[in-house]
Amino acid sequence: SLHVLLRAYYSSVQGSQVYDQLLSNVRTALKGASKKVAAKVGQLRKQMGGAGQETETQKRADLLMANLHLCAPDMRDIEVEDWETGEMVTIPLDAEKTAVEVAEGLYKRAGKMRRSVKRIGPLLEAAEEEAVYLEEVEFALQGLGS
Repeated sequence: SLHVLLRAYYSSVQGSQVYDQLLSNVRTALKGASKKVAAKVGQLRKQMGGAGQETETQKRADLLMANLHLCAPDMRDIEVEDWETGEMVTIPLDAEKTAVEVAEGLYKRAGKMRRSVKRIGPLLEAAEEEAVYLEEVEFALQGLGS
């Protein structure tokens, strides 16, 4: 009968609208999650880049400790020879601290950087994997139509 045909038609239209709305909601949520993960990856990469200076900080502390005999109490910085490259390196000193205290601070900072790299590495890897997964899901959703 006509009533049955109209009911079937409008229920399929209504079902299609519900499907389209759900698909739109999923896409919106996916875009938000992708944006959040991309920001996280960027932040972790930035932290990883700063932590990568650990060897240079360690080296400056080593150079300072090897040249303590050249340090005077009121010096603002010291210029020492880098034993690996032969170039002169300027190491800033703190007037409030002794050269040994400055070197200890550099060693401490280098240690923090080393620990940071160990912690951030796995987090960065997981965030990058999540970003790839979300891209795959987004690609799969493109095939579902509007």
